[in-house]
Formats: sequence, structure tokens, C-alpha cells
Amino acid sequence: LNGTLLFNAQDINGNELWKTDGTEAGTVRVKDIWHGTSPSHYMYEAGYFKSADKIYFSANDGKGGGSSPWNNLELWKSDGTEAGTKKAKEIYHGANGSNPSNFIIYKGKLFFTANDPMGNELWMIDPNE
Repeated sequence: LNGTLLFNAQDINGNELWKTDGTEAGTVRVKDIWHGTSPSHYMYEAGYFKSADKIYFSANDGKGGGSSPWNNLELWKSDGTEAGTKKAKEIYHGANGSNPSNFIIYKGKLFFTANDPMGNELWMIDPNE
């Protein structure tokens, strides 16, 4: 993303979003999404999905009531900065989480499946909006 590799890594704060420009000094945590030692995100399949100048991924910030990082996953996005890393959409409010997965970019739009109160549904996000 803009010459920077984004990835997940674990340190004393748990499994979080990191970035690197290929140097030791340029390898830093982007954001502590779930404060404390619980890992904030769990990557599905190939992990992150790039569209426009953002990446999209599944993450849990620990605020939805789920006690495990694998519960209450929602759709997140990042532009590689702390301020630009935030929840893209809260699809299933509460402790269940939507568990977004099966991401694909088609004609500039991000399609994925996610759980909502009706079940597992197809969702679409326009990354340019």
C-alpha cells in the first residue's frame, strides 16, 4: 500500500496491524485495535484486501461484548496510518459479530459475505466513497 507492506504481528500488545518500508526503523505498529494483550484481528484466507488506497480486513476491537478475538469480527479498513485505521462498517451489532470473509474486488467495489440478523449475506462496499 503506497510502498509500504501492511501485515499482522504479535508483540506484548497481542496480534495487531503493523507496517514496514523494509527497514528496521520503518517497521512499526499501525494501531492497537484491541487494547491489552488480546489479539485484535484474525485473518481470513489470504488476509487483507486492497482497494483504492486502503486495505480491508476482519478485526475485533473488544468493544462488542465478545470475549474472544475470534468473536465479534467486523469489517475494518486502513490507509496505513493510526488515524486512518478504523471500523469500516458494523454489520452485526452486539457480541456475535458479522465475521466478514470471502472478499473479492469487482469493478472497483469490494464484495464479501458477512453474518447479519438474517444470516450469511452478500455485502458490497464502494471503497471510493
